[in-house]
Amino acid sequence: MSSRKKRAEKQENLMYVGPNIIGVVRHSTVFKDGVLPQKVRDCVEQVQMMQKLFVPLDDVPMVAKELKKEQSALRTIYSQVAKKFNK
Repeated sequence: MSSRKKRAEKQENLMYVGPNIIGVVRHSTVFKDGVLPQKVRDCVEQVQMMQKLFVPLDDVPMVAKELKKEQSALRTIYSQVAKKFNK
């Protein structure tokens, strides 16, 4: 795979499917080329599994279904992020 193709893959738009974090990020925010602002990166550093809540736009319908499942891993991550940042 060429380095150009790898770079193109890394620059995918991502949607945040986690809970709103006041003053940081809102649910359904799209990040062009997957570039996250510093405030968001700081939150991800605190709760690294939060990274899984940033998904490629093509995956959003599948992820939305996953978030509705009571016992899914993504639902658990969503809940833990909400607890951590929305006290």
